[in-house]
Amino acid sequence: MNDLELIRTFRADVDPPDDDRVAAARATLATEFVDIPGRRRGRAVRRRRVLVALLAAPSIAAVAVLLIVGPAGEGGTPIADAAIIRHADAALTAAPNEVLHTKVAGDGFASETWQLTSPPYSFLGYKGPIGAPAPEEAGDATTASYYDPATIHVIPSAPAPAFDSPLAQVHQALDDGRARVLGTAEVDGVATFKIQFADKNGFSSQSLVAYVDQHTYRPVLLSDPQRDGEIVQLHVVTFEYLPATPANLQSLSLTARHPRAHVVTDPASAKSAAPAK
Repeated sequence: MNDLELIRTFRADVDPPDDDRVAAARATLATEFVDIPGRRRGRAVRRRRVLVALLAAPSIAAVAVLLIVGPAGEGGTPIADAAIIRHADAALTAAPNEVLHTKVAGDGFASETWQLTSPPYSFLGYKGPIGAPAPEEAGDATTASYYDPATIHVIPSAPAPAFDSPLAQVHQALDDGRARVLGTAEVDGVATFKIQFADKNGFSSQSLVAYVDQHTYRPVLLSDPQRDGEIVQLHVVTFEYLPATPANLQSLSLTARHPRAHVVTDPASAKSAAPAK
């Protein structure tokens, strides 16, 4: 079912709004419609112009009113839920020529990454128990490298695999359409949408859940149920876009982070040093 069919199904079950609600919706959307953080301003202006043109049509305004007053999540409208998922995906889609810096931590675990958002998409990241030495890995289009205490191991002429961070998993699931909105919740005083992600077996009680800010659509908390019944709560400590300045690009380099480390370029040594996924 495409978007137009979803709109028709939605409107067939809801009474048309009155003039006051139409006027209120037009005013609200025209003044409050802003671009998602991380997007370019020029694109936001174009989207506002399109929105103003759409609001000139009563039928589109009617849908806007119903989406504003309707609930989200279970029992909510497919249109509203789809919009939430699209915004959450867009919030994790970075603008070019920036360095995306993220960190999640909780239940004794931490993961931190830096990712260049344009070719060669260089990255550096680590994950592991808090307070213990964590394996670090980095890479770009031509090399993959790994750091253990005192040594940097490099595999030349081999594109590095993407760093498997929790937020990267969320972004991939959103891209793949493996997401559904469960409702709303308050996390540390922040109003959020609760989004669940399916794995290869579909949705279940062990599916990962992300709580995304209702205004920025950026994740603030990840809830990861375990097979033993425990739930790992990972708070999003850092989510920021940094300009790709020479200083910030140093964060993508293991040799810059560990200037005294010995560098080994033997592929056999590097493969043995590669951390397990």
